[in-house]
This record gives sequence, structure tokens and C-alpha cells, in this order.
Amino acid sequence: MKKLLSITLFLLSFHAFPQGLEPLSLNISWDKKSVDYSTDGIGGIDPTDPTADPTDLSNKLLEIKKPADADEKAGLIFGNPDVNDGGFPEPIPFTETERFITIRIYSTKPAGTPMMAKIEVGDNSGIFVEKEVLTTVGPNEWENLVFDFGSGNQESQISNPGISDKSGNNPNHLLNNLQTNFANPYSKLSFFPDYGQPGDGTTYLIDNVSFGLPPTIYSFSPTSQTAGNPVTILGKNFTGLTGVSFGGAPAASFNLLNSNTIVAFPGVGFSGDVRVITEVSSDTIAGFTFIAAPGSPTISTIFPASASTGGVVSINGTNFNTATAVYFGGNAAASFTVVSATNITAVIGSGSSGIVSVSNPNGVAIKPGFTFLAPTPVVSAFTPTSAGSGDTVSITGSNFVDVDAVTFGGTPTAYFVVKSPTLIKTVVNTGTSGLVEISNTGGTGSLAGFTFKAPISLPINFNSSTVDYKATDFGGNISTLAADPIIPANQALRISKPIGARRWAWTTLGKDFAPKVNNGGLASAIPFTATNKVITARVYSPLPVGTQIVCKVASVNNASINAEVKAFTTVQNGWSTLFWNFSSVNIANSYQKISFFMDYGNGGSASSIFYLDDVAIVSAPGINSFLPTTGSIGTTLTIKGTKFTGVTEVSLGSVPAASFTVVNDTTITAVLGLGASGQVSVARSGATATLAGFTFFGPGGATVSSFLPTSAGEGTLVTITGTNFLSANGVSFGGTPAASFNIVNGNTITAIPATGSSGSISVNNPIGIGSLPGFTFIPKAPISFPITWDNPTTDYSTEPFGGANMISSPDVDPLIPTNKVLKLVKGIGAQDSAGVSLGKFGIHNGGFPTEIQLTPSNRFVKVRFYSPRPIGSTVRLRMEQGNNPALYSEAQVVTTLQNGWEILVFDFGNIIGGRPINYSSVKYNKLTIFPDYGNPGAASANTYFVDNVELGNGPLISSFSPISAATGTTVTINGENFAAANAVNFGGVAATSFTVVNNNQITATVGAGFSGNVEVTTFGNGSRAGFDWIAPPGPPSISSFTPNSAFSGGLVTINGSNFNTVTNVSFGGTSSPSFTVINSSVIKAIVGPGTSGSVSVTNSFGSGSVSGFTFKKKPISLPINWNDFATVELVSGDIGQVVSTLIADPLDNLNTVLQLTKSSGGAGGSGTFLGNSPLADPVPFSFGNTIISVRFYSPVVGLPVLLRLDGTAPIEKLVTSTKVGWQILTFDFSAVINFSHIYNKLLVFPGYNTVPGTTQVSYVGDIIFGNFSTNNWIGAASSNFLTGSNWSLGFPPTDCNINVQINAGTAFSPVLSVGSGGAGNVDIKIGASLMIGAGATFSVCGNIINGDFVGPGTVVLNGSDPQTFSGNQTVNNITINKPPASGMVTVNGTTRVKGVATLSNANSSLVVGGSGNLILTSDATGTGSIAAIPAGASVSGNVTQQRYFTGTGDGWFLLGTPIQGGNFSQWTDNIYMAAGTSLGGNQGVIPLGIQHSTIFDYDDAFHYLTFDTVQKRGWRVPVSGNMLIPGKGFRVWLKSYSAPTRTLDNVGPITSGSFNFPTLYRTEQINCQPNLSPQTQPCDESFRGWNLLANPYPSAIDWDATGGAWTKPASMLNGFWRWNKAGYGVYSGGTYAGTGPAPVNPNVIASGQGFFVKLQTPGTYTAILSVDENAKSSSTNSFLRTVTSTANNLYITLEKNGLTDYNFINSVRFDENATDGKDLQMDVPNLTGSGFYFTTSVENEQMVINSFGPLTETKIVPIQTQFMGSLGMHRFILSGLESFPPDVVVYLKDHWAENMENISENPTYSFEVNPSNINMINRFELIFSTDGVTSNKSVLNGNQLILNPNPANSKQVLLSFYSNQPGKAKVQISDILGKVVVQSDFNAALGKNQTQLDVNLPSGIYHVKVTTATKEFIERLMVR
Repeated sequence: MKKLLSITLFLLSFHAFPQGLEPLSLNISWDKKSVDYSTDGIGGIDPTDPTADPTDLSNKLLEIKKPADADEKAGLIFGNPDVNDGGFPEPIPFTETERFITIRIYSTKPAGTPMMAKIEVGDNSGIFVEKEVLTTVGPNEWENLVFDFGSGNQESQISNPGISDKSGNNPNHLLNNLQTNFANPYSKLSFFPDYGQPGDGTTYLIDNVSFGLPPTIYSFSPTSQTAGNPVTILGKNFTGLTGVSFGGAPAASFNLLNSNTIVAFPGVGFSGDVRVITEVSSDTIAGFTFIAAPGSPTISTIFPASASTGGVVSINGTNFNTATAVYFGGNAAASFTVVSATNITAVIGSGSSGIVSVSNPNGVAIKPGFTFLAPTPVVSAFTPTSAGSGDTVSITGSNFVDVDAVTFGGTPTAYFVVKSPTLIKTVVNTGTSGLVEISNTGGTGSLAGFTFKAPISLPINFNSSTVDYKATDFGGNISTLAADPIIPANQALRISKPIGARRWAWTTLGKDFAPKVNNGGLASAIPFTATNKVITARVYSPLPVGTQIVCKVASVNNASINAEVKAFTTVQNGWSTLFWNFSSVNIANSYQKISFFMDYGNGGSASSIFYLDDVAIVSAPGINSFLPTTGSIGTTLTIKGTKFTGVTEVSLGSVPAASFTVVNDTTITAVLGLGASGQVSVARSGATATLAGFTFFGPGGATVSSFLPTSAGEGTLVTITGTNFLSANGVSFGGTPAASFNIVNGNTITAIPATGSSGSISVNNPIGIGSLPGFTFIPKAPISFPITWDNPTTDYSTEPFGGANMISSPDVDPLIPTNKVLKLVKGIGAQDSAGVSLGKFGIHNGGFPTEIQLTPSNRFVKVRFYSPRPIGSTVRLRMEQGNNPALYSEAQVVTTLQNGWEILVFDFGNIIGGRPINYSSVKYNKLTIFPDYGNPGAASANTYFVDNVELGNGPLISSFSPISAATGTTVTINGENFAAANAVNFGGVAATSFTVVNNNQITATVGAGFSGNVEVTTFGNGSRAGFDWIAPPGPPSISSFTPNSAFSGGLVTINGSNFNTVTNVSFGGTSSPSFTVINSSVIKAIVGPGTSGSVSVTNSFGSGSVSGFTFKKKPISLPINWNDFATVELVSGDIGQVVSTLIADPLDNLNTVLQLTKSSGGAGGSGTFLGNSPLADPVPFSFGNTIISVRFYSPVVGLPVLLRLDGTAPIEKLVTSTKVGWQILTFDFSAVINFSHIYNKLLVFPGYNTVPGTTQVSYVGDIIFGNFSTNNWIGAASSNFLTGSNWSLGFPPTDCNINVQINAGTAFSPVLSVGSGGAGNVDIKIGASLMIGAGATFSVCGNIINGDFVGPGTVVLNGSDPQTFSGNQTVNNITINKPPASGMVTVNGTTRVKGVATLSNANSSLVVGGSGNLILTSDATGTGSIAAIPAGASVSGNVTQQRYFTGTGDGWFLLGTPIQGGNFSQWTDNIYMAAGTSLGGNQGVIPLGIQHSTIFDYDDAFHYLTFDTVQKRGWRVPVSGNMLIPGKGFRVWLKSYSAPTRTLDNVGPITSGSFNFPTLYRTEQINCQPNLSPQTQPCDESFRGWNLLANPYPSAIDWDATGGAWTKPASMLNGFWRWNKAGYGVYSGGTYAGTGPAPVNPNVIASGQGFFVKLQTPGTYTAILSVDENAKSSSTNSFLRTVTSTANNLYITLEKNGLTDYNFINSVRFDENATDGKDLQMDVPNLTGSGFYFTTSVENEQMVINSFGPLTETKIVPIQTQFMGSLGMHRFILSGLESFPPDVVVYLKDHWAENMENISENPTYSFEVNPSNINMINRFELIFSTDGVTSNKSVLNGNQLILNPNPANSKQVLLSFYSNQPGKAKVQISDILGKVVVQSDFNAALGKNQTQLDVNLPSGIYHVKVTTATKEFIERLMVR
């Protein structure tokens, strides 16, 4: 903190007035280096410059100190006093609603401290308003004070937003003490801290001074947050939001939802305050906790905790693998090495003590406590070698690091600044001579030879080398030490008063500049005593004898305690010894300042060079005694006393001695001449000593015996009695000659005193002098208002100046001799600015004894004036503060009469020179009049007369109504001092008439006029702005506009008429983007991007315009967007062989970029100076904010790009492109920046240090300070992802350096159809999505927060840091392709993968967090999967693997799980679970009415057992506690009515790596039990060696995968069998056989699919089947999803009519590779156990897939059925008939019904199951006949259905059939797809029936079905 304070004070001490800067205007933040922040102090507060915020060095603020001697009304005016009348260039844009000024202040005062703000009209009219506010927070806190300048003289009705508490309640109201007229152009603002209380040394800090209401934060949520996640901030007045920070770190981005709500996203940050910054001010609220993002660094320990340069420090913590910077005490490490993710070793550079920080892209970690062991300082030199307090000394040397002390002669300095390790600048405090010493943690270095110069004090001879003789100059004086012009060996103070110096210019001896020494005065007070009040000095003057030299003494604590005395030179071009007798000083006061005014009253000149020397106080002589005590003419007196050396005068009885001799310092001898009795006096250097008691005896000398009155003033008649008066030749009062006297007789004289003093009255005659003490002189009263020159008791002394012939004196009126007036003579030699001050020099500062009481209405001075000059002569009147001549104001008028009297009225609300009248803080007490101002004195007509000077009460207008009026309208004017009104006008045009209602009100009728001021005239004028004259309807007319030039966005005020209905305003032909009609005569308009030319205003009547507007382009500034070429000067300056051109973006012609063409062979240092001019504002670097980001299009990979910043000293950064095309280049200057330097020029060098072989074209897009904020999809132009205008930043995201947010509700949704896109973090809002086309990729280097990625393209996660999924998102294909040491990808939200998740390499691991959910989705379109996991990578955490099942209704499926540790409860939403049991069981399943378990596994050891009708042939019911084991298959009954999605979930860790399936078994039994009878018979091979397995991976696996993917036992059949309710299939050796068409990729086993394998080698044994990741397949398949059927394959389905839950599928196929016997690789036995099924038999074994050899002859295949109690109508449905040759006919024979159905003609056969035939197992058989027969009839139990003709070639067909029972019949004709195309009902008769069918059908094959009560006929019909 000491260093920070040193920096602050040092910057203050080196202030220089800013040159070429912009004038100050609202809003003020003190941070812009291009603005003139000059201020003007009032009442003892000194002007100050912006300084660094001690709590935030990146912030600038204004420091205001109210010193102990400051006035209670002391304050500060914001603005340069020499620019814009000391105010702003434009008026503050007040309106009735926009009327607030906000000042953000930090005070050490308690709550309730009054603070006042004042606004003034800048034209010095004296119009002002003051508002006072009380602070509401305790000391040492920031607060936004809001000053409500609303009109009205009452308590504000609007609560003060600036002092609201956090709940929004308002504890105070504002105090409004004057009305505000919003039409007035208030352009000046002042601030008065602790108003009404005198100064006490308190310092106040001001951060923002703004127009508007400040933000107020009520709350925010959540109170803890991570980087990139939202925080909602609630409050008010957020409009104009410019920034949000968390813990002092800027938010990554923020959105202003409305004026009360902000959503902000923390970036890399810290815990602490939340701060909201608007254009007006800022507000903070505590309590935010920053949750470091995964990957943010943390520091746990540092060792060692102290080190020196070159030392190595080990830092332990986390997430160091991506560290980008290490700092010690704010200084970058010399180098550092990332040893591991938890350790860094860093080498100390030129560091300092403090915090240690480690940064990576995700955040910054800090840890305090490091001590930098700096090397011992070495002091080499210092300059100057001698200095006084407050002087700056530069010290050079080395090792100036961590300096904590600098001393001179052992005394600490006032403050110091370490400029570099080799330079310190410091300011000397009070001290002693000796060593210069510098100390740090390493020790102390010193150098001898410093001489301390003591502060100046009396006496002063300017020759001592140990005294600081610096002086302070005012008013243009220039002083310096120089050689005596007469005696060069002597040194004196040279004081030059050059041309331009003010007439009152002065020089104060001592340092009265910042930093002041002894408050700007002497080291000790001037030792005035009752007798020692004379100051002496030698003065060398080049001017004529009699040049006036004024000496002034004053108190340093109270400027009003002062005194001034004149002296006049006695030598020209030589030295005069002058004396100033300060007899009037009050020795009770302390005077520490002494100043000299050379040639006072005259301005500077080239020859006015003076010298000053030997300044001292004169010690008065003292008389102890004299002898003799009586004497006469010729008597010698011996006088004894002290300090007689230098005595110049000896008097006896007030009569000078005839002669005297100074014998020595204690003795004088004097010889009497003419004398008088009285006191003996001795005088030296203006000091006099007296001793009474001398008696003079002389012949005939006058004697005084009495006088009356004993007290009298100037002009009073005094009667004196005595003797010897007839020859009297002189009378004096107190030593001062009488103005006149009259000898009445020898004993009586009457005399009139002149200016004099008390003492003796003396009468002189030629013989002697008689005197008598006891006279009291009554001085005349000082001059004051009114001044008439008629009062004999008033001192009408005046002070002429400006030349020897400027003379003033009381005189008589030239027209009325009885009237007394003041005569002024301005003769030849008088200067053009010669004048006369009304008052006596040295008394009351030459002015009035009391302050002139000025108010806004009482601001007029009336003067009766007589001028001999022609009409139009200028007379000027000055009003000033006597003790501070710089505080003055001047008003002037011109004469209207020559050689006659007239009344001149001077309006000090309308000044012509000096400063505007300050009614509150300046005490005016002096008047000066300048006759014929501006012209030098004349030989004739040069005598002027002045009379009757008085202060007048002029009119003051407070309001008028209405403010807008047409001609003839009556306006009421309110105010004061209206009684003597003699004129009223509106806009300068006289009112038609007016009536003075009373002293406070006038009614006036508007004439034909103009808008402007309302003015009332008495002897002075009072005016008020804002009158709007409503002109007759017509086109608008412009009278003026200001300013006459502006940038785009600038505000222009247009004056004129007929503005009420204006519809358009334009500048140079370009319409204003917005304008406000203030009234019919004033418009305020914003300038748009345009050109120079005319300002034009349009209404319905026409247009009015005026030329002269100049459109200015703004200088280039950050951020740079090349689309701003219309408003910003973007032309760049090329260097070398680079040519820059503004051109359309090569990928987006709607966007403008800067093309850089580097020609072949172009020099490596070729580049471009962006904008070809300095930035409007320097780059705002600060600690932690050192990045510039550039969007750059590179023509090649690896192009080096250099960005150089010029300013105080250049710095540069080289970055290399990473790809061809657009990318974000990040230039981090943290390692090279000097925060005290200014950087305001940008130069870019493409292909730096490389020489291209061919022309190289690159492009520069947007350039910003910091990192690019979130790029938001706005979708305004199209759905094209790569179109820049669709994005908030104006360009598409293509790499990792920008975060992306895709919003819902845009006109277009984004589509990345081709190519690639990229982002840092991605947030896709609910309802939005990103479509990625086939082959397109979208790379993400950060985190995915929300959203859906649709389309077949791929999302690639390839960030160099850990990445996360949060929120909810769906993605099709995702690839994780991480670089080394980049961390893992973590799922913390819900992520659904519909395609394939691919881990590309060993660095690419996926973690599902505790709150995360990774779902591999499954639906009718496909199933998500995880591809082969490479070695070193992994997927950890719980994964949800879904399995969707095709088909409808309940049914059996073979299933498994890829999840470890799962249990059957995960399947309960899809499985019937009977009450009281957790697994399977033999309970009845409702509502089917049958019994079977719901879950089975399979055990080959039990394939021959039949325990009951539920479990047999190896099927086992799992018991409670059994787990779902990966790789183990289960037979599961899935239900449909409660799970229509038919999706089963498996949740848990996935199986990965190499996998061994559960052990395979084959058993042999000696005695095999039959399934359905107790007889012993040979075991059935078909049911032995089968093992039920399942796919163990969350991905399909390929049975044929090679490369060691499978390890299959030799005893195992190389094939697998799978089944679900849709059918069965066996795959072996590249061949598929199944009950349905072959699936896509029959070699692929779907995720979750159960399947059988068979150990075919006889015997009892076990085997192991294993698989690894290489077997995973990217192909997708479902559970037997069907495609085109294979040849010669008949599919048979048995179902109960209307119940889809009762169905079973079988297949009979004919294949050239099969036999009519058992084929192990093609025939599949019925492993379903009990239930509703049917089989086909071969060799007495029941098969569900039965393969036969080629169909070369008729073959009969028996069918065995098992209905399990299912009664009612059933049917066989056969398909695949089209796969047989045309000559094959298939028949189904029903032995029970004695029917044989031609299945080839009628593929559906219905039949009834009843109790009498339910157990008939061999009821049906299939006949495959090769006797191809084409028939047109269907034979069923001897009955025929005949169609004629068939094929039909007409629209009608005759249908004939026989019925054995009459009743209703139905005819249906269906097409080949089963769609009914004709339907008809009729009544069938017993026997033969015929009916005509209308068959107007397209050509094709149809089926005709006739259904009667007992029969069903089907026949095929061909239509041609």
C-alpha cells in the first residue's frame, strides 16, 4: 500500500496542463487519457488532477481535499476555467423527467454529511440552482449521491435512487432549494463537499459524475456459481449497462433483459462483490462465491516462501497442466516449468513481495505470503545533490526492487516512486543533509553528499547554499535565482513580469505549489511586534523612479488575514532600499506569507525585469533617556538607547533637529534648531522610537494651551488657543499638516485636519513650535454603497492605475457646482486599460469593508456617468475579491450621451471578462471603473465624472406560462422586482402590451417574434430562456445549429421555427436515426452515418435547411469492426510490401473485412498500421486484462502473425495460425506490458519474418480487447451456419476461441450442411437445435451446456482442457479426440446419444459424473452405441443403455445387458412381475388365463428334465438375488399394454475391454427322460449343448470379426441362434436361416440381443468363448428387422384370431446346402419349452426352423401343435410363397376338418380349436407339390368357388358357389398387399348360388373371399 500511495502522490506532483485534449463533458469517469480533466477550485480547495484509485490501480478517480483553511462553501468546478466559460461544451440535457445528476463519492465523514451540487448557465448570466443531499452511509464507504434538479421549491416527490438501501426503500428525500428552468442551458457543474462546514483537511474521492440515475442492486441468484453459468441480478436503473464483474473480474458476457434484470455469466473470477456498471455509475453488493470451473488452478503451498531473483520456488496445487502465467507480487516469473498437473517450478525474475498467482485458460489461483528477497540496493548517483522540502530528486543505481524506504540524512522522504529497478523518483520531506539511503528486504544502500535546503525564512539574502529559495509566481510572473546585475558575485531573486502578465501579478517567497511546503509560506511567522512592523528589501528596477512596489503579508491558514503596503522606487536601473510599514497589522495574528507585486497596477512588458534582495524585518530603535531635558536653539542633546545605527531622522517636539550625529548603535547627539516642547523621536527605516519630557525654551515661539474639540475627523473645524499665533506658518494634527488653517488673532487659530493620526496638535511660527498632546483623529468611514461623494465622514480615496496620467480625485459636478463627484482624468500616457479602484489602497484590500451582497436578481450596479467622448464610448466596471485579484468579473456598457450625465447599468449576470459571478463562494468587495476602455489616454476630452454608484435590484424571472405561445397570446411572468418594469419582450421582440400586476407578476401579450428568452427590463434586464414562439403554420425554418460538426452518434441542437410537426431531420442528406422535438423552435437530433453538407428539417409543409454541417469520422478504436467504415476512419497505413483494402468477407459477402495482400518476395517486416492514426482511447490494459483478440483468415497453416502496439514504447506478440481459414488469434501481452505506459497504435504483420514465394492474401476481421464474448445465433438472414449476419458478433464461429449460444425463436434455425464449425463453450437453448449435415463436423473445445444436435454429422470434442456436458442435450454422432494431458470429458447433465460415440485415442476418456446421465437411446430409427474403446481410454460412471423392440403386443424375447452389477428391477416396467416375488415364478399372468413365468435363463444340464408344464428342457426361473450378468442371456416375456414405447433400460457401468462369456456347458445323461411321457428313449441331440448368451457391449458386435476379436472353442458350432416373438434365425458360416426374411447384416448381434450357441462335440465338458473391443461393429441392426426374403423359404405364423399375444412363427426352407435330415447349422429345435407353439418334425424331432434339400419332388412336412388351453378360432398365415418357383404348389392339410387348402392360392387358413381336438398334436401337415397346376377354383369339402371369366378382361365377373346352409354371405376382393378393394353383402341360398361382381379394377392379381355362416371360400382372380 505504501508503494501505491507513493505512485499516487508522485503522479500528482508531476502534473502538467493537458494540451490538445477534448473538453470535459458528462458523463465523467476520469479514465480517458484523451479528455482534459482540469478543474477549478473555490474557497480554498485547490484544483486537482485524476489519480489512481488506491483500491484498484486500473481505475482513475478525482481526489478532493478540503484543507483546514478552506471556506465553509469551498468546492470544485468541473471543467477547465479557460475553456467553455469554465464548464461543459454542451448544456446538460435536462427535461422534466431526466433531471438527475449522480456523483459517486467516498468519504471518511459519517452519515448525514451535507454534499451540495450546483448547476449554472455558462454564459455568466448568474442563473444557477443548488441542491443539497445528505450522505447515508458510514465513513470509508462508496455511495451514489443523486441530486434531483426537478423544479419546485419543496421536498422532492421522487425518492432518491442514489441513497436507497438494498431493499429498495428510501430513507431520505432530497432538498430542493431553488427552481430549475429546464429550458435554460445549464452547462456548468460544481460540487461542494461537507457544505456549510469549514475545511478540516478531509480528503474525498469522486469516481463518477454523470447525468442520469445510478444502478442499484437489490439481489442476485444464485449466490455461488461457476464460470460460464448464469447469475440473475435484480435491481433498477440498469439501462446503459456497460459492465458486470464478479469479485473484481469482468463477467464473460451479460445480457440486459430490462432495466431491472441482468443475466450475467462469470468468467475467470474470484469471490467477492457483484458490481454493475452503467454509463451513469456503478453499484456493488457483497456475497458472491466463485466456484472454480473444473480445470481452474488452485494453489495449496509454495516453497520456499521467500526467494531472491534467480531463486526457484516450487508451487503445489491442482490443474497446472495448462498453466499460462506465473506471477510473484505482480511480476511475471522469469520462467516456469509445469512438472505435473499438481506442481510447477518457477524461477524468480525481478519480483516483489505479495501474492503468488497461477493462471490457466479456466481461471486464476492466488496465494498470499510470498516475500521477495531483493538484492541490496546500490546507489550510484542522485540529482540534484541539494534540495528542499517538496523538491523531486532522481536517484539512479541498481536493485531498486521491493523498496520500502528512502531517506535523506536519515529523514524519510515524503513519498517515492520506483520507476524501474535502476531509477527512483522521490520527493524530499523535512530533513537534514547527509546520506541518501534506499532500503529493501535485502538491506540498505547509501551514497553521501546530499545537502538539505532549509525552508525560506526572514531575513533572506538569497546567497546561502543550505536554504531553499524557490518562490511561487502568480498572474504571469516568472522568478528564478540569478546574479546581481550590479555585483555579479551577489545572488538575488530575478522577477520577470513579461508581456501578458496581469497588472496584479505577484511572487510569493516560498513553495506555494503542490506539494506545498509550510502551506506555501515561510518556515516561521514574520516576527511582528508592537514596535517592529516594518519590512525592508532592496529592489532593482529598470523602470522610472516612482515605480510602485507592493508588499503583502498574509496568513497561510486564513487568506482573509492579510495586509498590503506600497513603496516607490528611488532609482531607475539600480537598487532602491524600500520600506513597508505594516502599522495596521494585528500582532495577535500570525503572518507566514510574504509576497511582492512589481510595478503594481500595470501589465507586464519586455523590459519589466526586477531583482529582489535582502528581505528583512526592521527592528525599531529604542530611546532610554536624553539630556538635557530642556533646551533652546543651538542646545546639544545626548540621546541614549538601542539600534541607532542607520537612524535617518531626529525630532524634538515634532520639529526636526538642526543636525544630529549617530555616535554608535546606542548614542546620538542632536543640535536643536526651531523646536517645540513634547517628545523626542528617533526614526530609522520607517520605524520610530519616542520618549516624552522635553521642554523647549525659545524667544517668541508659539505655544498651545488648549483645543476644541479634542476628537475630530478629516474636514472637521478645530479651534486652537495659545500664544504667538500671528506669525504662524503651519498647523499639524499628530504630525500630519492640516488641510487648512485660519489665524483668528494672536491667541486663536481654526484648522481643518486632513488625513492624519492621533497625537499632538502643533503650531509653527518662525521662532519656534508649540504643541499640546491629547488630540484623537477620527478617520473617515471606508467607502461603501451607495457612493455619492457628498458625505464628509466618508473616505473617498481612490487608487488610479495604468499610467502616470491616470488621475482621480473628488471634485465638483461640472454642471451643478454644489454637487460633489469623482473626477477621472485619462491623459496622454495612460494605458488603454487604465482605471480607478474605488477605495483606499492598503485598507480593506483597497476596497469595501464588507462583502457586496450579490444575488441573481441583485446583480446590477448603477453608475451616474459624465463622458466627454463621443457616443459609444466603452465603460467597463470590474468587481473582484480584494485579497484574491484572480477572482474577478467585468461588465461593460457604452455611453449614449456626450458631455452630459447618464445612468449606466452594469449587469454582472452578463459579464464580458473574468469569471462568471459566483454568488455563493466568492466574497466580492472591490469595484474598479475603466473610462473609455480599450483606448489609451488623450490630450483633450479626457476628463470624466462619476457619481451615485449603487447596487440595484434588477428583475428576476422565475417562471412564465405558457412556455409556447403564438402572437396575441397572453403570457403570465412570475418573479421579483417587477415594479419598475418599462419593457417586456419575447425572443428579442417587444410585447404588444404588458401590465405590471404587482412586484412579482407581469402579464404580457406576445407580438410577432422569435423563440428565445423572455426578458423584463427595469433599470436592468432579467431574462429566462425557454420561450417557444409558435409561428404561423408553414415549412420549418432553421436559424442556427450547434455544434457545427459531429461524429456519428453526436447530439446537435437545432434552433428555428415550425418544428412541432417535423417528420425528418437529416445531416448532409442522411436522416437522423433519432431526434426529439423539444418545442416548436428547438430540436435535438442524433447524427447518423453521413456526410457533410446541410442540416435539413422537414414537415408536411416542406423543408428548411442551412448549410455548414461537417460530418466527422471517429478515430479508430477498440473494438474494431470493419463494417463501421461509414462512421469510423478505417483507412490503414501500409508498411513495406503489404497492401490493405476494405473488401467483402471471402465467405460472407455481407460482412466487411480488411484484406492484406503481401506480394511475392515481400519483406518479412511488411505490415499495416490499422486506421493509420492513434486509437481514440489507448488500450485499457490492467492486471489480468492483457489480451487482444483478432479474427484472422489465414491462407496457410502455421502463418506467423505479429501484432505490435506502439505508444510510450512499442511491445509486440507473435502468434501462429493453426488452420486455413477464419480463426481467432489471441495475443496475450502480459509478459511484455508496462502498465504505466500508453499503447494507442495497432500494427499487424501477416507472415512476419517470412518471405512468400507467391502472393499471400490474408484477412483481418473483428479486433477486440479481451476475449470475444459469446457469439449468439440470431438467425436473421438464413439458416446457413456460416453466414456472419446470422451471428451476434457478425461472423460465424469456426474455432475454439469463442463461446456459442443458439437461441430459440429465431427466424431461422442454424444448419451446418457442409464443412466445419467450432466453438469454445456451446449453449443451445431449449427449443433450439443445431443441424449438422452428413460429412459436416462441429468441433467443441469447451463445454456443452444444453441443446440438441440433429442430423447425421459429427460433434467433435477436442479441447485442450477438461470438458463437460451439463444440462440436457441430444446428439447423433459424437467423437472425443483429445490431445495429450487435456483431461477427460465429463457428463454432468443428461446426454442422449442416438448414433455412435467414438473415443479416438488413449487421451479420450469419458466420465459420467454423479449427477450425470449418459443415455444410449434406442427407438424405431436406431440405437446409440459406444464404438471400440482404444487402449488407455475408458468410459466410467453409470450409462443408460436402451433397447427398443419392434412389433406389438406381448411376447418372448432373448435379452441381455451390457451393464455390470445390474438387477432385474431395471426391467420391471416391461416385465409382468407377480405379487410376492421378484422374479418369474409360475403364477398366472393376468389377463391371459395361462400360466408361465416371465423370466428364464437356460441351463444345458437340465435340458432333459420336465418338472412341470412350465419349466422344461433347460429353462430355469432365476431366484431372488440373482443378478443381471453381462454376457448371459435371458428369455423374457415383455408386455405391451403398460409400455407402449417398448424400450428397456439397463443402467450402470458398461462392459469394456476383453470379455469372457459365462462358461459354456454340454452334458450327457445315461437315461434321458421324455418330455411328455415316462418312457425311456434315446436322448434328443437337438436339445443338448445349447447355451444362452448375450451381447456384453453397448454396441453391436460382428460374429465374423477378425484380428483376434473372437476366441471360439473348436467344439462350438461357428454360428449363433437368436429369437424373439417376431421369429427365429440361425447364422453360421456366412449363411442365415430364419423364420423371417434375413436381417440387415445377419452376422451382427445387436446391443442387448440374447443368442444361443451350441457345443456340438458329444460329451460332458465346458468351454470358454471370449470377445474383445475389436468385435464392435458400427453397423446397426434390430432384433430381426426384416428385409427382402430369401428363395424357397416359407414362413408360418400361428395365431389366435384377434389376440396378437397368441402367436408363434416357424419356418420351412429348402436350400441346396441342406438335407432332408437334421442340419446342425440350419435346423433349429424348439427351445421355447412349454407354451403356445407349433413345430415341424424331422427324424421325430421338433424344429422351429426346418431346412430341407432342394425341392425337386413333392415333400410332406408334419406339423405338431400345442395350444395350452387356447380354445376358439385360430389361423395359420403363410408368407414367402413368392420365393418358390411357379410350378410349386403348397397345400395345408387339416386332418381333423378333412380339408386340404391350396396355400399357394389362399395363404390364410382359419380353423377352430375346441375341447375335442385341442390335444390332437399331429392335426396338420404341409404338402409341397412340384406338379404346378393353375386353377380357377377352390376345393373345400367338395364345394367349389367358380369365377368366370378368369383371367377377367371385362368389368364384370360371375361368381358361383355351393352353400350347405342358407344365410348371410360376404364377398371381399383384396389386392396382393391385402388391401380390400371391393366388398359386398348378399343372402346365400341352400345349394348353388350365383352373383354378378363389378370388378372395375386395374390389372393385377387379386384374392376373392366368400364367407358364409359355415364356410369360407378363397379363389385367385387375375384382371387384365
